[in-house]
Amino acid sequence: DPARGCPGATRPEIEDAFEVALNLSRRLPQSGVRLRAGAAYSQASTHFPSSPTLYGDVETWSAGASAEFSQLRIGGSYLASNNGITGQPGDYSAWAVSAAVPLGKVEAVAELAGAEDEAARLTSDSWQIGLAWAPDEAWRLAAGWRDVDTEALSPGLPLAAPEGRRSGIVIEITRS
Repeated sequence: DPARGCPGATRPEIEDAFEVALNLSRRLPQSGVRLRAGAAYSQASTHFPSSPTLYGDVETWSAGASAEFSQLRIGGSYLASNNGITGQPGDYSAWAVSAAVPLGKVEAVAELAGAEDEAARLTSDSWQIGLAWAPDEAWRLAAGWRDVDTEALSPGLPLAAPEGRRSGIVIEITRS
């Protein structure tokens, strides 16, 4: 969308994109437990006019699963991508596991996550805890505490983001 681009910034051209996904959702009749799982693969050809040899085909794999019990929801996900970068390290991967427990009109949530980005030369691990409230199906408000620890994959090289531990209050407002 040219109206949303940054003046003077080049954008990659993306062609021949496709995605294949498989999703499952099943409620077990006797226990009432809801099980969900999904897996996806996507691919696209990319080209960056300002650097024609930097990008190639982008490939991404992802999977996730969750189980919803009457008083507990747990889930996890994993994503791996080559970011389409050719001729240098560029793989990216991320994972997360989480749990939520209803407490009346709010729910307590906790998450552990990690990511590794070869192009940015960074790895990070994080955890967060908080409370979430959904006043209706379109809105979700959440607040909590997040701790992120970021380290260099190759010490001594310039980084795309600072290393170190950061923590603080997080407020999320989601409209879907």
